[in-house]
Amino acid sequence: YVVEGNPDLKPETSSNLQLGIESQPHTLLWLSVNAFYNEIENLVDYATLPGSDPEGRVRYGYVNVDTARIQGVESLVRLRLQDAGTLRLGLTVTDSWDRGKERALEGRAFLRSNISVTTRIPFLDIRATARATAVGPRPFYLVEASTSEESTVMSDAYWTLDARLARSLGQSLEIFLGGDNLSNAGDPRYLPIPPRFLYVGLSGAFSPLAKNDISESIDSSFSPLN
Repeated sequence: YVVEGNPDLKPETSSNLQLGIESQPHTLLWLSVNAFYNEIENLVDYATLPGSDPEGRVRYGYVNVDTARIQGVESLVRLRLQDAGTLRLGLTVTDSWDRGKERALEGRAFLRSNISVTTRIPFLDIRATARATAVGPRPFYLVEASTSEESTVMSDAYWTLDARLARSLGQSLEIFLGGDNLSNAGDPRYLPIPPRFLYVGLSGAFSPLAKNDISESIDSSFSPLN
C-alpha cells in the first residue's frame, strides 16, 4: 500500500465532553469507566483513494470529514493477584459517524478489547508479560476508478498477541526474549501492520564512576613492580 499526502487539508476543530469514574472497592481491585462525546469539524482522517498507484498498490490518503461525531465508553479492570502479578481487562465501545455522508467513519471498529498479564515465576526468577488485543470488523469504502461506483466492505475481526520473558543476570544485566503479533494478524489491504516478529536480547545499565571513585579504584589496584 502507499499513503499519499494532501496539501489541501484544513485544520480540525472539536468540542469534547468526558466523564470518568474510578473506584477501588478492594485493595486488590481497581475499576475505571470513562465516557466521551466529541463533535468534530474538518476531522483529519484517512480514506481509501480510487484506483491504485503505478505499481498496483492500494492507495490511502488523508482527507477532511466535514462534520463527525465520535462517542463511546472505555472501561478498565485491574486485578492484583497478590504476589503473582497483575491482570488487566479493557473494553472500548466507539460509535463514530460521518454526519455529511451519514455513515460510519472508515477503518474504525465498534468494539475493541484487550487483556494483559504481568507475572513472575519465582523459582526461575523470570518476569513474564503478555498482552492480547481483539478488534471487531471495520468498514471500508472502495471506489472503482473506471466507474466511480462506491462499495462498502467490512474487514474481518482480528486479534494480536505480544509476549515477553525477562531474567536478571545480577544487578546490571538482563536477558530477554519475546514476540510481537504472535498471531500473525494483518493483510496488505485492510490491516497493513508488521507480521510476526521474534526477538532476543541482552540489556545492561551501568553508572559511570565519579572522579574520586575512579582515583580511589586506581590507587587501590596499583602495585609497583619491585
